Amino acid sequence: MMAPRTLLVLRHAHARSALAGERDFDRPLSVEGQARATQLGRTLRDRAVLPDLVLCSSAARTRQTLAALQFPASRVEFVPDLYNAGIPDIGRLVAAEGGNAAKVMVVGHNPAIHGFAYDLAQHGSDLALTSALGRAYPPATLSVFDVQAPWSDAPRLGSRLVEIL
Repeated sequence: MMAPRTLLVLRHAHARSALAGERDFDRPLSVEGQARATQLGRTLRDRAVLPDLVLCSSAARTRQTLAALQFPASRVEFVPDLYNAGIPDIGRLVAAEGGNAAKVMVVGHNPAIHGFAYDLAQHGSDLALTSALGRAYPPATLSVFDVQAPWSDAPRLGSRLVEIL
């Protein structure tokens, strides 16, 4: 029997608007976003929901979100392609990089990160949770999935949405 796996799907925290001449890729977190990411990190540490592997977009706001979570040492891979990734790209990334990790976190951007989470929730998840997930995925939203398949089966993971933070 396969050991249980957890997939954490996180949209970066709130970023400030771009300044004149600033690339979207370089937008940092707002003060509100920084505070929300720090709060989320505290919640995850208190509940011992800590990833073994983090796959994070290399954009400024995703890197800052990850830093604000203040996780103890995890393996982190900054993935430039997550910045403009589509839903299938995220699945392929998890399949390629998940390896033997028990808990994998993906930190990315809307609309793809929301779409990826919503697609995963379609099979075997509580209808009320799936419905809530379908309505919105604001900044610093995290979906927690129990996964009953190897990472290599992504994006068709046998997953069940268990919580939205």
